[in-house]
Amino acid sequence: MAEQAKTFTIRPFSHQEKSDLSDAFRIYLSGSAMVLLKMKAGDLCALRHQSSESKTAIAWPAPDKLKDFVVQTSRTLQNLYGLKLGDNVVIEKIQKALTTTPQIVLWDITQGAKSLSDDGNPQCEQYLRDKLARAQVSR
Repeated sequence: MAEQAKTFTIRPFSHQEKSDLSDAFRIYLSGSAMVLLKMKAGDLCALRHQSSESKTAIAWPAPDKLKDFVVQTSRTLQNLYGLKLGDNVVIEKIQKALTTTPQIVLWDITQGAKSLSDDGNPQCEQYLRDKLARAQVSR
C-alpha cells in the first residue's frame, strides 16, 4: 500500500445528485485531505473497504467544510460499490490519469434471439439516441 493511503469514513453527499450522473463516481474530500493524499480535482483514486478489491473513484474537493477523515459519496457510488454510511475505506491516489474514450461502437447482438420488429426499431433508436446524447456521445 502506498505511503499516502489513509482511512476515511463514508458520509452522504450533502447536495442533490445530478440527474445526468456526471458526479456519481466523485468522492468529496476536505482540502487538507486532498493535500495529504497528494491529489487534485479529477485525480483517480482507489477505494478499499475491509478486504474487498479496490474500486475506482474520482477525487474532488468538497463544496462544504469536512473533517479530514470524512469522505462524501453519492448514493449511486455507495450502491454500486456495496458501501454504507459509516463504513471506513482506505483511499489512495492512482497514478493513472482519467481519460475519455474517443469512440464507442454499439452493434446488434440479437442474432439467435428474438429481435425487435421493424416497427420497434425507431423507438429503440430514439431511446438510445437520447441516452447517448445525455452522456455526450454522438455519431
